[in-house]
Amino acid sequence: MSPQVVETNQKGEAPRLVRKGRAARALACWIEVGQIEDSPLYHTVLKSGWIRKHRLNPDAIAQIDKHRLKLTGLP
Repeated sequence: MSPQVVETNQKGEAPRLVRKGRAARALACWIEVGQIEDSPLYHTVLKSGWIRKHRLNPDAIAQIDKHRLKLTGLP
């Protein structure tokens, strides 16, 4: 059985989508390894390995997503 990760929005409401399968396992691992409890999900990781506690801005996340999609060959 695949783990499911359910996030809530700022109002505490569940989202429309539930993450399942590999995406859920990867997200659960990221949360565990990053010891993320009450902090943003995505942080800046420096080349030295240090993780900054402030959140990544949405433009940075979009750039990362586009780069990763390009690496897979998807449009």
